[in-house]
Amino acid sequence: MLTAMKFAPDQAAFDHADRAEAPVAAGNAGDGCGAAVCVASVEVAGFSEERLRSRIGLIGRAESRLAAMKAQAVAELARLHNAVAAERIVREEL
Repeated sequence: MLTAMKFAPDQAAFDHADRAEAPVAAGNAGDGCGAAVCVASVEVAGFSEERLRSRIGLIGRAESRLAAMKAQAVAELARLHNAVAAERIVREEL
C-alpha cells in the first residue's frame, strides 16, 4: 500500500482519479486537516502500470516539496536560535 499526498497550492498535479481518492491538503485548520500536508493510505492493487508510474512521479514530487518545507523550517529555527539548536530540535522531532 502506498500513500497519497496532496498539497494545497498545487492541487492540479493530481489527476481526476487521484482527487477522488486523496484527502485534501490543509494550509490551515479550516481546510480539514489542520496541517500543511495530509497523507492517507490509498490501495494501489489493480492500478495499471501507467497509473502506478504516475503515482510514483507524484510521490517523488511530493517528497521534494516536503524536503523543501523541512529545509525552510530548519533554516528558520537556525535564524531564531542557532544551527546547533536547530539540529537538536530536528533530532528530537524526527
